[in-house]
Amino acid sequence: MSYATERRAIETYLNTQWSGATPIGFDGHEFEPTANSIRVTIQNGQVLQGSIGAAANRIDHIGLVSIQIFTESGKGTQTWRGYAETLDGIFFDKRITDAGAVATTNEFIRFSPEQQHPYISGEVSDIPFNIATFVAPFVRYEYK
Repeated sequence: MSYATERRAIETYLNTQWSGATPIGFDGHEFEPTANSIRVTIQNGQVLQGSIGAAANRIDHIGLVSIQIFTESGKGTQTWRGYAETLDGIFFDKRITDAGAVATTNEFIRFSPEQQHPYISGEVSDIPFNIATFVAPFVRYEYK
C-alpha cells in the first residue's frame, strides 16, 4: 500500500466521522480558513521493521495527523476544546481499512499506536482566529 492510499483512507475516514461539523481543508488542497473550520495535514515519519522472518514482513509507517482548529479569536477556548473532544473520539484507539472504513479485521491504519494517544500540541491567537492544533499519532501497516 502506498502513501497515496494512506492519505485517501485518512481523509475518507475523517470526512465520514466529522459529518460536516465544519468545513475541512484537506492535506495540500487550496483552503481559506474561516472561524469554525479545520485544516488537516498528514505528516509521515519513521519506517520501522514490524516483523522478521515471515514470507511478507510487516513494515510500520509511523505518522501524525495534524489538525488545525480555527475558531474566532477573543472568544475563549470553549469552542475549539469542544471540537478537540470530538476529534479525540474520532481518533482515540481507532483502526481503519485502506478504504477509510472502521476496521474490525485487516486494519491498515491504527491510531493511538504503542501508547501514543491524540493530544493538543499548541494554541495560538492569530487575529481573526484562535488556532489550536490537535495531533493524532498513527501507524500504517504494509507487508513486503
